[in-house]
Amino acid sequence: MNLRPESVASWIIETKVWGRVAHVFATPETGVSHLWTSVPGAWCSRHHHVARDNTFVVVEGELVVTLWDTLGAEREHYLRAGDILTV
Repeated sequence: MNLRPESVASWIIETKVWGRVAHVFATPETGVSHLWTSVPGAWCSRHHHVARDNTFVVVEGELVVTLWDTLGAEREHYLRAGDILTV
């Protein structure tokens, strides 16, 4: 299955510092976005969703998801192709 950004004409693609993102589906409670990282070691900004979960599904390559608790303690999750993480 070809899920490269240019392969799905209906997706609106945003360019980010770390790569590209397509917001495939969104409601106030949930959203589905497809991310392509093109800069090894790049990261998105630290942010917080009050009423929304993020689920990461790694299709290929690797991803590190860093989480912070309310006291600022950091926890890293290392994901590889086939891994899924919901936060």
